[in-house]
Amino acid sequence: MAPNKKSAERPTYPIRVAASLTGLKPELIRSWETRYEAIRPSRSGGGSRRYSDDDLERLGLLGRVVEAGHRISSVAGLDDTGLRDLLDQLADDATNPIEGPLESLKRLDSREARERLENLLSGRDPVDFAKEIALPILVETGARWHRGELGISAEHLTTSLIRSILMQCMASMSEPLSSPTAVFATPSGETHDVGTLAAALVAVRCGVNVLFLGADMPTKDLVHSVADSRADVLVMGLVTLPAKVAQPSLEILRAELPTNVELWAGGAGIDRLPTIKGVERVANLEQAEARFRLLGGVASDHLVTEFDPKTSSNEGQ
Repeated sequence: MAPNKKSAERPTYPIRVAASLTGLKPELIRSWETRYEAIRPSRSGGGSRRYSDDDLERLGLLGRVVEAGHRISSVAGLDDTGLRDLLDQLADDATNPIEGPLESLKRLDSREARERLENLLSGRDPVDFAKEIALPILVETGARWHRGELGISAEHLTTSLIRSILMQCMASMSEPLSSPTAVFATPSGETHDVGTLAAALVAVRCGVNVLFLGADMPTKDLVHSVADSRADVLVMGLVTLPAKVAQPSLEILRAELPTNVELWAGGAGIDRLPTIKGVERVANLEQAEARFRLLGGVASDHLVTEFDPKTSSNEGQ
């Protein structure tokens, strides 16, 4: 006996049922179809959209990927296999979050690397992002470069992207109008300033006004900047600068700064320095946070600020 034609046909559903089954709003489903062609439902004889079980599965995949932080514009062209692979990748990233960006950076795919980094930043406190993601990626990139696993281009791209994102965080964080001021920089010859930038983010969160001057600052300009900004602290970052260069630079700064201005030195390079009178050593971001809390008068139960990079920049950037 031949099967009934109607029973052999695969069922389809109107958009309101598709929305109910997938948890997506009808207007969002329509937008994904009309603006991005991410889904292509069939049409009834009267022109109404009809969604098959395969369409519902695809909508579910799209919904999960977008919920994880990807823009629909960047994933609409992926087939279902590509969406599943992306979800598997996201699961791996959740286990070891820096591996995804590192893989993109190795391929010099700056757009994908930025998107992955911004996904990791989205909803996180900027300081936690710096501690848990940005600085570990920089350390791992440097280690892989030394082992010959990454080229110098990948190392430079990593620094550029992370610096850009942390600067974006800095711009988004409100600073108090009347509070202690700290100047952040690295001395002449020190070109690595991302760790110093991370320390500046900590200071802002602790209620300190920040003047971030960046890398390779001449001593004379630093002294003038401290005076002009009426700063209470000058924070100097050291990473690769040899001790024979860093030590006299800090000694000259200490001699030329007013006695009421504190001089702090932090970063991996301080391990190579001898004790310098009048220069306080800050070993890590946790120590920096404790000092900035005292300086800025912020209680230990600070308010965590979440940051969404997608609301702070244009989609095409």
